Amino acid sequence: MLKIQIYYLRPQAGFTLIELMVSIAIVAILASIAIPAYKEYSDKAKYTEVVQGVASYKVAVATCGLVLGTLDGCTGGQNGIPQPKGTGNINSIDITNGVITGIGKGTSPLDSSYVLSAILSEGGIGWQVGGSCREAGLC
Repeated sequence: MLKIQIYYLRPQAGFTLIELMVSIAIVAILASIAIPAYKEYSDKAKYTEVVQGVASYKVAVATCGLVLGTLDGCTGGQNGIPQPKGTGNINSIDITNGVITGIGKGTSPLDSSYVLSAILSEGGIGWQVGGSCREAGLC
């Protein structure tokens, strides 16, 4: 008796080398775009602590300026303004004659300065924002 064996061709399973290389290239391109954008957003989030830390002294400086009628003497630790201190991502905060300066902690651009300058007028207190954080795009 004669035996006949039939072999069935199975469909190919898996990916070819070219398909894998193309998919790796696509992932690499996406990563090269996403990582710098993530770093920028991460730096801005960290620097927000400096902006908020400096802003917390605005009320004390404004009150001092309105009570004294001048911004001279509106310095940290005097005339009802608390002595500033750096915490977390804040390296230091300095308050001198109505100018509040905060310095971030870390490497560039996180070590940028954020400066709020009080402007006393008949209508009250206004604020001017400055510092190297503006050039760095952090504030």
